Amino acid sequence: MGVGHSYQNYGKCRNGMSRVRLIHNIASDIEVNVKLDGMIRARDVKYKDVSDYLEINPGKHNIRIFNAKTKECISQLSTTVTICRNKTYTVIVSGVITDLESLKLLTIVDDKMNPSEGKAMVRFVHAASGTFEDGVDVYNRSNGDDLVFQDYKYGYASKYIEVDPGVLSLIVAPTGSLDGVGPFPVETKENKIYTIIASGLFDSEEYPVTAIVTMDKAMCICLYD
Repeated sequence: MGVGHSYQNYGKCRNGMSRVRLIHNIASDIEVNVKLDGMIRARDVKYKDVSDYLEINPGKHNIRIFNAKTKECISQLSTTVTICRNKTYTVIVSGVITDLESLKLLTIVDDKMNPSEGKAMVRFVHAASGTFEDGVDVYNRSNGDDLVFQDYKYGYASKYIEVDPGVLSLIVAPTGSLDGVGPFPVETKENKIYTIIASGLFDSEEYPVTAIVTMDKAMCICLYD
């Protein structure tokens, strides 16, 4: 999926094909390797790393996540996913490493819409395991504590919304409260699309709650000629 490899075959996804990328969102020092259908597609993926998009045939595919140091498969992070034709997916590896039952792959579909002229688009994913899991509100402090995303529970993604290009200053708070964590600066540019992922561990000094910001609709790696 790009991280830890030197692919050169970049391009736009071909008609009838789909795309998938992976984000390492387990707040720890553990690096992982990723196997797709038995083939290693990413090595030594660190916390907060975001892979390239990988062009993939639609259908059922097996994803397995391995501890890069011990080479052991993390069974809670191994699953079969169904990929639909002409769709783009983001797979977020999430959970708390000390709680194996919390480990999971969050699979969300990226939108194919384009921003209006002069606008950017953003969406929010609550993926900070153990942090306000019953729901969060997200406020933009740079615009007078404007409520941007409302009541998103852990594991859920918002729809995309349009914003003016510039820097968002985001606060993530329990639903119904203005007292949260942040602010997290998120720079957006005209005609670009972003996913903002709440990440990290509440009350952790080493891995505090933060935001992983990714640009969507980037070019993809083509494996099939």
